[in-house]
Amino acid sequence: MLLPACSIKNKPQANVLHCPTVPPCVWPAATIMTNADLATDLLNGRAAFASCKIARDTLQTCIESQHEQHH
Repeated sequence: MLLPACSIKNKPQANVLHCPTVPPCVWPAATIMTNADLATDLLNGRAAFASCKIARDTLQTCIESQHEQHH
């Protein structure tokens, strides 16, 4: 015997995010032997950080946008 008051008419829907994947943020490896190597490493690291920040900001915007659509 089924109890109608205990049944769920509509199954809950899982919220699936359709956002881009984000690569891990890492500082590029470098072998520093001179001041020029140090300067190059700094520039490469800043560029990697900027790229990672763009990816993370894009992901955050996507998540917030989809969150607003579901609520």
